[in-house]
Amino acid sequence: MKNLTRWTLAGALAALVVMPGRAEAQAAMWSIFDDVACGGTEFEFCADVALTLHTDGTNYWYELAVTNLTNPEIVGDTFTRMGLVNLPIGRRDAITDFISGGSVVYNDDPDANWEWDANNGLNGPFPKPTTAFVAVPGIGNGMDDLYSVTFRFNVAGTGWSHEDLMAVGWGIHSQGVLECSSKMGAWDGGDVNQPGEELNEECYPVPEPGTNALLAIGMVGLAFVAVRRRSLSELLG
Repeated sequence: MKNLTRWTLAGALAALVVMPGRAEAQAAMWSIFDDVACGGTEFEFCADVALTLHTDGTNYWYELAVTNLTNPEIVGDTFTRMGLVNLPIGRRDAITDFISGGSVVYNDDPDANWEWDANNGLNGPFPKPTTAFVAVPGIGNGMDDLYSVTFRFNVAGTGWSHEDLMAVGWGIHSQGVLECSSKMGAWDGGDVNQPGEELNEECYPVPEPGTNALLAIGMVGLAFVAVRRRSLSELLG
């Protein structure tokens, strides 16, 4: 899985702007991850994920943009928890030492209801500590297939090294249709975590004949996203 840790062109050019006689802090953006990701623990699911680190010259923040992509074998999975993993602090109860708060930048699922909770992070294969936006009041208010959301996480203080900031990753908790849950993410320059050798077969429903068209649409959608990203990458060189 492609993991981008380079400066964006805009960020690099901004960092080179220096006023005569003195250096001024400049706005910049770094891309940590930007790709279609498929993985999980109990069952495999897919998402279009972009995690970026931003600064306005004084403050830092992360933006996590996620689209729930239909897995033809798991139709109807809902993303109920999404956030940051591998935060550079030593104690789980000190999350606010690193992330001071968050907000929802964009949300096109009318039924999704999100709130940031420093003490309700991501469980599973993720390195601790973590923090996340959680669907409230429960599973029914998560993000369904083909919807998108963008979260902002504000960084507290300025004492964090660039290496620490770039080692932060993302995580998603997906709730399946058969009361199964699966977790997927990537951090510290690594690949997306993959399901084990033996998936939980109970999480994979046998499709009804009437759902075959929906499954086909899901496969076409994944192929379209992959082609679009490949074309954009070739255009940008």
